[in-house]
Amino acid sequence: MNETAKYSLLAATTDAAVISLEGYVNYDTADEIYSFIQAQLSAHSSKHLVLDVSGVEYASSAGIGVFMALQEQLQQHAGRVVMVNIQESLLHVLKLVGATEYFLFCETVEVALKQF
Repeated sequence: MNETAKYSLLAATTDAAVISLEGYVNYDTADEIYSFIQAQLSAHSSKHLVLDVSGVEYASSAGIGVFMALQEQLQQHAGRVVMVNIQESLLHVLKLVGATEYFLFCETVEVALKQF
């Protein structure tokens, strides 16, 4: 099994950075994903983060930790993490650990961007 992650910046403004995540968000990929997202938020002075997680195949506790850390960081500046196109498997994991209340969920990036 190839447990890698792909991530890319889809768009960015001072309102929000839109990032696509694919693959595995786990112990092996969490640090690189977190660093990439931090760099994008910083480079564009983005207040919010929209994560297109449609391609996320698996998220471990380390991956959930990345999402939680980003939410905590953005919340300190009245920002938030919005997840779009979430698959049932990822939503289930977030529900199991009681993390769904920390995020906003939208069906599309366009809908998410209207939240700000």
